[in-house]
Amino acid sequence: MVAKMKKPGGTPGNSKQHTQSKDSNQNRDHQRIDIVDRLASKTGLRPKIDAYCCSCIYDPFSEGTWRLQVQNCTACDCPLYEVRPTSSYAEQ
Repeated sequence: MVAKMKKPGGTPGNSKQHTQSKDSNQNRDHQRIDIVDRLASKTGLRPKIDAYCCSCIYDPFSEGTWRLQVQNCTACDCPLYEVRPTSSYAEQ
């Protein structure tokens, strides 16, 4: 008879939390992808820059809109940093 081995940390509660966390991450990715696709589908350079910045930094579960999160970006070494989307209020 072969004994069944438990997986490390394999309690019933952990698998449910892991599933919820995985679902949450997939939902987060889905929301971000929807916004990036909407921005990238527009014509012109500005929507493409907006889409790139949004895909880089935006987290739908964090505070603020994608534009506000991108505006607060601290990646100064990014080649698009100077042209990243900002609100008109931030420029004043």
